[in-house]
Amino acid sequence: MSYPAESNQLAYQLMKLIQSSIGARSLFSEMARTVGQTFGADVCLFVASTSARPKIQAGFWDNKDSSILPFEITKQFFSHPPIADILTRIEPLEIADLQATLNPATDGMNVAPPGFLASASVRDRERAMADWLNNMPLRALLGITTYFQENANGIIVVGYWQPHQWTAKEHQWLQVAAEVGAIAYHISQLEKVTKINLAKDSLSGTSKVFPLESNQLFKKWYDLTHQQLEQQRHLNQLQDEIITAISDRARNPLASMKLAIEMLSKDRSQSLPPESQARYWDILKQEWQRLNDLINNIVTLKKLESHEVVFKPEAVALKPPIEELVRLFQQQWQEDRRKQLTIAIAPQSDLSLIAYTDPQHLRSILSELLTNAGKFSLPGTTVSLSVREEEGQVAIAASNISRGISAQERVYIFEPFRRGEDAIEQSIPGVGLGLSLIKRLVELLNGKIEVASRPTDNSDTHVTSFTLTLPQFCDRQT
Repeated sequence: MSYPAESNQLAYQLMKLIQSSIGARSLFSEMARTVGQTFGADVCLFVASTSARPKIQAGFWDNKDSSILPFEITKQFFSHPPIADILTRIEPLEIADLQATLNPATDGMNVAPPGFLASASVRDRERAMADWLNNMPLRALLGITTYFQENANGIIVVGYWQPHQWTAKEHQWLQVAAEVGAIAYHISQLEKVTKINLAKDSLSGTSKVFPLESNQLFKKWYDLTHQQLEQQRHLNQLQDEIITAISDRARNPLASMKLAIEMLSKDRSQSLPPESQARYWDILKQEWQRLNDLINNIVTLKKLESHEVVFKPEAVALKPPIEELVRLFQQQWQEDRRKQLTIAIAPQSDLSLIAYTDPQHLRSILSELLTNAGKFSLPGTTVSLSVREEEGQVAIAASNISRGISAQERVYIFEPFRRGEDAIEQSIPGVGLGLSLIKRLVELLNGKIEVASRPTDNSDTHVTSFTLTLPQFCDRQT
């Protein structure tokens, strides 16, 4: 199940508490504090037990930052009306006004939930509720039962002293707390078993397997849960980086566009010569294209990270798309008189090869590779494309003459928003997304991308090559 960033941040905080290896009582108290403060509630209670599990461990927090429960949790605790009803449900129990809910004569939106409250007599219900309210005078309550491997192993209760209308976001927070809380409750039970085993071992002198290590199913589930939380944390961090990149990299294009618009305004344009007007229109077009490319790359990267991009493989003859890209980039680079780049297909290339892949994604990869090569190529040099077959795979390489890529930079070159020193020193435009997009698209195609940079006879220049390898290969006759 996926949740918004706030909910995943709560899950991450709770998982870090589990990893801290503190005692069960302190752990549950800290988890109650974390959840209670996230809600901005008055009370939060974690109970690692149910009526069917007699060994009770609990953590309590209130808005005075107290960890002392106002009453003792015993087996009778689970017969209190709100707790009994929480245990009869799979979904959270929500009560906006507890007193109004318990009053049969009260009209309104609150309806008595199923379970103990609905089945007990009015007198029994009032007596039990009076006992509960004396100990914990809550008016609003949101509670849930936690499940580990389909077995109930505890409850979580969040409450307010005054009536409160619960929101969908608060339900999501409680679901997250229940998922992670179930892990913590299960660990506490394992720790108890471990202590018992260790005590027996000390008497008998024998050694036994640590239960947490022997429970392979739990270990696997725990590792996968932690991995998912780490991935979500990475996505949250990526979103922050995206916002920062937009604000930083969009300033220059917007400033140029603003200047061009001001110069082309009605009063000024009448005094501008035609060639100046054409130049400002070109600035508007170019800067708009830069912003549009930035936004498209960010959107594509986000979709790739969240697995929203679809892979539709088919047999693709490589010659048409490669020759089309060569023509487009040759025309584009000829218009840039400062660099005077050319593009060529390597003599040993086999354009008759057929790859079984997604044609749209393949074109995007090759286009990004050539765009990257054009940015970093030295003026007056040639960018080369080669296509060959290697052990039943299709290998496509884009090579150019540049200042090279150091071994340190090659380690992180495919990470988003990471740029090499040469790009920064030479003020080469970009935000560091192109190669990151390439790598993720290549992984989507079940291929791989490698980079190599070797010096030429001139020690100041290097031949830099990005080689795309696609494992799916159809025989050209097929």
